[in-house]
Amino acid sequence: TFGFESLKRIEGVLCKGFRFLLSDYGLSLAMIATTAVSYAYCGTSVEVDRIKITGIDGHGVTSAQPTLEGRSWGVPVFRGENLSIAVPLGLALSIPVTIFFYFDQNLSSLLCQSTRMQLSKGSYYHSSFLWMGVFNFIGPFFGLPFVTGSLPHSPQMVRALTHDDVTRLLSNNGPAVSENRIAPFLVYVMILVSYLLLGWIIELIPTAAADAVLIVVGLQGIFDTSLWGRLATLVTPNSECIGTADPGATRKFTMLQILVILCGWILNVTPAALAFPFVIACLVPIRQYMLPRMFNKLQLDQLESEHLRKEVKKSGMAGQFFENEKFEEDDGDFKSGIDMGSVDRRSLKIPKLKVEDLSSEAAEAGPGQ
Repeated sequence: TFGFESLKRIEGVLCKGFRFLLSDYGLSLAMIATTAVSYAYCGTSVEVDRIKITGIDGHGVTSAQPTLEGRSWGVPVFRGENLSIAVPLGLALSIPVTIFFYFDQNLSSLLCQSTRMQLSKGSYYHSSFLWMGVFNFIGPFFGLPFVTGSLPHSPQMVRALTHDDVTRLLSNNGPAVSENRIAPFLVYVMILVSYLLLGWIIELIPTAAADAVLIVVGLQGIFDTSLWGRLATLVTPNSECIGTADPGATRKFTMLQILVILCGWILNVTPAALAFPFVIACLVPIRQYMLPRMFNKLQLDQLESEHLRKEVKKSGMAGQFFENEKFEEDDGDFKSGIDMGSVDRRSLKIPKLKVEDLSSEAAEAGPGQ
């Protein structure tokens, strides 16, 4: 998958349109190739586990009837033994689940609709969260699992709908993203159709390949974070930390992030894994109260601006934001001496710092800093 995706950055091989086509469908092509390779083990002692779908008839059509084997249609919520214990326990266990859904849904919406995604239409947050609550309230009464909103508020979905030549489109006052309701609707329709009519094809896919899809999506999310880009500063001398405003503060901030991730991961592999969302909830007081004690305002502003510079470069929009300067691809940073007058501060969200602010920050930092 990553090999196909790298074709977008390789020039001189194949035509541009074909390279971009292979890159866009890299995950699907990798799935097809992996499934084909798995059949090389036919006739050998190696058994390949494949996806199983119940209710497929001889014509490959999946029955849409509910699964009644082993349980009734509805879930007996208020019938059974030990209700005086089960109900309060279920209520207590629902709290971390609710915290997780709250942060997961809203953070994905924020990431998807941030200014760097170059969306031009209005944003929305409450309606999708409301519908997710309705589904998760009604569904479990019938034995259905919890659902999270995946489309259309997904950064991957926005990137898939983003035009390849964004700079040229914006220079012609054209939209950077093909924002529409049809694309996510068709995705859900095709998921339903593939389940009902193409179940026999899905059963050809190895379970390992399905797991690999989740791994790829997870890695794509990791590579897209500023944390991944800052890991190198932990083993890089200050003099060689190109594009880093304050190497010491950057290292401390990065190590704090790694510590929080380790806490969440360790908790996730213990019997108390259901409490993992509390680690996510702790990010709010950490950002609100802990970070201002560890860093001064100038350092926090620099860390935010540093992350933004990398995002601008990644999106290919440097020419739009920095009109009077070239963008260095080799050292990963802007050239020195940027004319900040050419920067649209509203788009970049870089705070204006007055001389008085800098003086107060210098006074707080103390001599020598």
